[in-house]
Amino acid sequence: ARLVAGITTLVSAVGVWGVGMLFTVPALLRMQRGKIQINRSLDMGALLQAMPLVVVNFLVGTATVIMALLALLPDRAFEWHAPPSMGRLARDVVVWPLVADVVFFYVHRWLHRNKAMYAMVHKVHHSWSAPGSLVAI
Repeated sequence: ARLVAGITTLVSAVGVWGVGMLFTVPALLRMQRGKIQINRSLDMGALLQAMPLVVVNFLVGTATVIMALLALLPDRAFEWHAPPSMGRLARDVVVWPLVADVVFFYVHRWLHRNKAMYAMVHKVHHSWSAPGSLVAI
């Protein structure tokens, strides 16, 4: 179980912070080449103000995923002494992105319908006029 928690946290961290920073670096460096929104730029003050919420969302989201994986997956899902069969791998490659997309849709919909959560969490996401991957929560 610790291994699953560690790997899940590592993959989440690399995905959110690694890839997020890669997409944020051009904005931080004020690069103009390849920009979609020419007249908009990153507001560093707003980014720094949003970061505590981004970190909390990341930690809560990662903890929720770990708990869900530990609670919902069968014990054989944690047997890592042999690689999965091609059938299981093919199934997982198709099923898990679909599951993630459906969960994302319903959580996002809930954030819009629940006025308290919208005001407390999701409104920050909609306050950005210049795109930035770290605040795309």
